[in-house]
Amino acid sequence: MATAAVTTVAPSDMECTVCHEHFTLPRILPCGHLLCRDCLVTWLNAQPEANCPLCRCEIVDPKQHKGKSFEDIADGFPCDFAMAALVEADRVLSKQHECCVCVDKAAVDVCINCSDMFCQMCSTLHKKQSATKHHTIESLSSLTAETLAAKRPATCQVHDDRVSEVYCPTHGASVCWLCASTSHRQCPDVTNLETKMVEARKLMSELADILTKGEAELEQAIAGLDKDLQEIDKRTQATVAEVEAACDRLEKSVKECRHRLRELALSTSCDVKDNMIQVKTIFVQRKGKVTTHRVIVQRAEGFPTLGSLGKMASQMGTRVHGLDLTSTLPSDVKDIPMVTFDAQAVSRIVQELSTLRLVQVQDLPILRFHDNHGQKIRLSNDNQTAQRTSSDIWYGIVMSRDPMLAGMLYQDLPTLRFHDNHGQTIRLSNNNQTAQRTSNFGGGIVMSRDPMLAGMLYQVQINEVNNIHRDTYLGVVTKSPDTFTLPYTFILADIFADPHPAALCVTPVCVRIFGDTKEEERSVLDKLAVGSKVGLAVDTDRSLHLYVDGKHQGVVAPDIPTPCYFMFDMFAYCTKGANKAITMATAAVTTVAPSDMECTVCHEHFTLPRILPCGHLLCRDCLVTWLNAQPEANCPLCRCEIVDPKQHKGKSYEDIADGFPCDFAMAALVEADRVLSKQHECCVCVDKAAVDVCINCSDMFCQMCSTLHKKQSVSKRHTIESLSSLTAETLAAKRPATCQVHDDEVSKLYCPTHGVSICLFCATADHRQCPDVTKLESKMAEARSALADLAAILSRGERELAEAIAGLDKDILEIDKRTQAIVAEVEAACDRLEKSVKECRHRLRELALSTSCDVKDKVIQVKTIFVQRKGKVTTHRVIVQRAEGFPTLGSLGKMASQMGTRVHDLDLTSTLPPDVKDISMLTVDAQAVSRIVQELSTLRLDLPTLRFHDNHGQKIRLSNDNQTAQKTSGFQDGIVMSRDPMLTGMLYQVQINEVNNSYSGTCLGVVTKSPATFILPLTFLYPHPAALCVTPVKVSIFGDTKGERRSVLDKLAAGSKVGLAVDTDRSLHLYVDGKHQGVVAPDIPTPCYFMFELIFRCTKVTALPVTSVP
Repeated sequence: MATAAVTTVAPSDMECTVCHEHFTLPRILPCGHLLCRDCLVTWLNAQPEANCPLCRCEIVDPKQHKGKSFEDIADGFPCDFAMAALVEADRVLSKQHECCVCVDKAAVDVCINCSDMFCQMCSTLHKKQSATKHHTIESLSSLTAETLAAKRPATCQVHDDRVSEVYCPTHGASVCWLCASTSHRQCPDVTNLETKMVEARKLMSELADILTKGEAELEQAIAGLDKDLQEIDKRTQATVAEVEAACDRLEKSVKECRHRLRELALSTSCDVKDNMIQVKTIFVQRKGKVTTHRVIVQRAEGFPTLGSLGKMASQMGTRVHGLDLTSTLPSDVKDIPMVTFDAQAVSRIVQELSTLRLVQVQDLPILRFHDNHGQKIRLSNDNQTAQRTSSDIWYGIVMSRDPMLAGMLYQDLPTLRFHDNHGQTIRLSNNNQTAQRTSNFGGGIVMSRDPMLAGMLYQVQINEVNNIHRDTYLGVVTKSPDTFTLPYTFILADIFADPHPAALCVTPVCVRIFGDTKEEERSVLDKLAVGSKVGLAVDTDRSLHLYVDGKHQGVVAPDIPTPCYFMFDMFAYCTKGANKAITMATAAVTTVAPSDMECTVCHEHFTLPRILPCGHLLCRDCLVTWLNAQPEANCPLCRCEIVDPKQHKGKSYEDIADGFPCDFAMAALVEADRVLSKQHECCVCVDKAAVDVCINCSDMFCQMCSTLHKKQSVSKRHTIESLSSLTAETLAAKRPATCQVHDDEVSKLYCPTHGVSICLFCATADHRQCPDVTKLESKMAEARSALADLAAILSRGERELAEAIAGLDKDILEIDKRTQAIVAEVEAACDRLEKSVKECRHRLRELALSTSCDVKDKVIQVKTIFVQRKGKVTTHRVIVQRAEGFPTLGSLGKMASQMGTRVHDLDLTSTLPPDVKDISMLTVDAQAVSRIVQELSTLRLDLPTLRFHDNHGQKIRLSNDNQTAQKTSGFQDGIVMSRDPMLTGMLYQVQINEVNNSYSGTCLGVVTKSPATFILPLTFLYPHPAALCVTPVKVSIFGDTKGERRSVLDKLAAGSKVGLAVDTDRSLHLYVDGKHQGVVAPDIPTPCYFMFELIFRCTKVTALPVTSVP
């Protein structure tokens, strides 16, 4: 039989965890740890339900130890006699090493049997004595507590100096022969100690094998569980990675869907918008031609004595009647088809994502680019974005649509023009830049057409004054001139009216400030002379400043409301019998522009100015030079075509230039300006300044010569004007018509053959054979009348084109607005999808992790049980193996018996429970992900279409892809509803195909309940809580009735169109044949569905394409 090896025990292993002293009667707890017997009783007394202080395992099972004292419980636990022997041996060896016989002599040996220490001599003596010669002597230098305890023979528990040879199983003790024959005489089965120890050692060995095997199996099971836990973590990471990859794929699809739908919305908008911009460009060019010709005609009107007025009127008549004044939009531009978003598909995708699961396993002008740009450029974003459409490096030029202002970032050039809403005595001319009062009192208010810009000076130049009263009145109004009901005057509140609440008026003595009066003298406004300039400016702090002849006159008032409009009040008094005085002011802006009298090519004053087809002017010779330099040249100002090759084929450029009308009014202006620009010296006197000029002969005179000129018989009828107040316009307008041959003769006649005004001498000589020579005055009257008619035609055409352009601008803005709305819908939907993907990612991650945690918790729970189980097995194995190392231990038999019972009670199971054997993990439903990705890739923008729902009245038959509804019989049960909800700003209408002439009345409206779940009544003529029904005599509004007569719905004929639209304020509008019939009801609930009832007159209708509201 092999002897178990002695296990080295650390000093700390012999200490009690409670008292931190060497064990005294160490008791083996159920977990295998040791406590002193008394410490265990104390521990339990302190906390009856206390667990092991080392491993927290239960010490006392209340069911097994119920009613027992803690002393009995402690005594019931096995005693670790091997540990007690070790403690005793350690106590012996820890004593001072002195010979027990000699005094103050160091011991070198120890007797294993009696535990005495001896010096070398006493050790020899102890071995030779007959009583102790069989004792075992060991050297202290090599002896350990484990060796000492293992080699000590078993001694009687009563006579510790006697060796035990008998074992009493009744008391579980080894005794000497004396005790066996006395104290244990009555004990049965007293046996030989050596036999019992052999049995005990065998039992201990078997127990050690059992515990070692159980420990190994438990350790293997724990290792398997650790491996399972690692596998769970690995699979969890894989599942989370799958979730991340799937959600990344979904997010990528949403981003691609967002980009695709945005591009689709923008490209659709660009197609529609480009069509409109193309038409607008044509209209703008057309309006430009009309405007320039109107300016020429109105300028000619201002020269009533112009000799060539008749010829010019005839030529301009031909030109004007050849202009294209069409302002009607092409048919393909009238409707604005726009796309809408497939919201149902988005909701469906969001629903799928939510159920996706894991399966087992300031007002400053804006820089906009001009429509005239490089061929490889595409403009978008209201002409604020330019994009190259080709990799070609050429044809990529863009230009600002408007000219640049100095000191401003691409701001529009402001022009002061008076509004058409003006005082009754005012007549506007010169493209609304000149205002003339036609009577002598009141009604002389003019206002700027556009609001004033901050930092700009708005001023007028005074051309003529009334010398009786020369006060000047100007200011601002804060109400739009479009809707302003003008008073008689803005001044003299004490006599006529209180200060106006929407006007600020500056006078020489006070300021009328929006309903209040502030006394302030401004004598600078008292007697302004002809040629003076007076104006106002609003600074960035909204303070109003007054300027006279360019000089700052101070702040008039602070905190001016914006927008505000420049105002000038031409109010003047006239005494009885005085001549009618005319007060006239010409609008001007401080910004210096090229003179209207300069040719664009030579930059000199015009010489024989020719009117190009576009209405701009060039000198006759400059035009020939321009065409010679570049035969296909366009107008240098507007780039319009000058020469039509088909009309002018074979003609020289001189003939072409001579064929264009001549602007005789401009030529007269140039000549007048030339006269006034000469040095003002008297033509008679030498080195004497001229003060007057003769209108008829253009000579300048000093004061004396002027008087003499008026008294001479040959010139006494000439008109003399002061040079200080005379302008080129006045000089040209007042000069009488002179003969083209004899420029000193006044023309009295007109030759239509040559188109010139002639004197009497020329009429009897050079034009004697010309037929139809007539009086110049009558011809000029005809010319003025013709020019007035032409001006009216051009003004009307210009106004209609302006309205058409404004309509196109409005449509373009509407397109931009709708495009922004669609893009916003796309963004919101994709944001919603991205949010759903994020929520799905979070949910699936949490599901994967929680499922993993559930599985992992089960495994960890089992592992914890196995670790605790293994801990108990290990501690008991250590105790058993330690006891095996003490083969002579007297109590080995008792300890073996107790440990056998304990070991057989231990749970050595290492088999996994059934619910832990299979580790089922989750994976992403890849098919569902692919399906969602497919739906995202096919998500689209649709044109809104009116189609009727399959839920309709029983007497209705649908056809033509649910776009045609026909009544099959009967009177009621004829309701149809739109399949999709109505979009705001869109017109939903039907065309009536067939009618029953026996009845009258048409019924239509909206329902607020989804047609899919609507239980339809027989008719909506009776109030319904979920329907609004419009009839010729009433409106049933969601359960209520409102009497309103709409006779337009009485007898609609076949071919008529009737429809409804909901605006952005949720008001419902009625339309018949495209014309607005008013608001039916406000605050319509959304979503709502179009409804039509075939009940009276209408028996068949067809849904029309959904269009924008007209």
